[in-house]
Amino acid sequence: KAAKEKIYTGDLVAFKFYNAKLTDVLKIISKIAGLTLEIAPGVEGNNVTVKLEKIPWDQALDLMLELNGLNWEVKGKVLKIFKKEKVQKASSKPGETTSIPTILPTKGYLKDVFGSRENSFTNKMEFHPGIDIAAKRGTEVIAPADGMVIATDELRTGYGKLLIIDHGNGYTSYYGELDTFKVTKGDRVKRGQVIGLVGNSGSLGEPHLHYEVRFQDKPINPMSSIQLR
Repeated sequence: KAAKEKIYTGDLVAFKFYNAKLTDVLKIISKIAGLTLEIAPGVEGNNVTVKLEKIPWDQALDLMLELNGLNWEVKGKVLKIFKKEKVQKASSKPGETTSIPTILPTKGYLKDVFGSRENSFTNKMEFHPGIDIAAKRGTEVIAPADGMVIATDELRTGYGKLLIIDHGNGYTSYYGELDTFKVTKGDRVKRGQVIGLVGNSGSLGEPHLHYEVRFQDKPINPMSSIQLR
């Protein structure tokens, strides 16, 4: 149902794997989901580092496979894993929009999710308007959709170096904690174009990208717009 309707419906679970084989992680996820796992020939399980807490199993799965260039679908009680190229070729549609953020902007692991979370400094609950993707300093950040750069702030409270893209139709995306900008205000960017590099310019923690998607200036879960192909 989640794959067909492009929504996340999995039960909340916690994942903590360090340098584990992706195929082994997939076996555990399929068991949680009550599905039989079927991996297409030629699909290799690269090692993954996962630290996900209180997140739907299917959202965790989609993130890991997106970062590893694979995809998935559910047919009956079978969870099928295959190479992304196969899906892209089969699902290519004339005139398909590239102005809605539907791909992840960098590679890494999900450090913090969208929504309510506990502030590690104050121990109080707060609303987190995006997701944090931990990655090595200098990892490329790409535009997840076409648009125009409307801000490249050197230092904004809570964000550090912040870049904002206006995608039109009410959608904007925010990229915080950047180390370096690769575009300037007023530039038009294409989906997949490098716009900056991961850093930690707004915090004392490990390098990561703070990524937000907003619709009519209201934060929405970035993972809800990631395409389930």
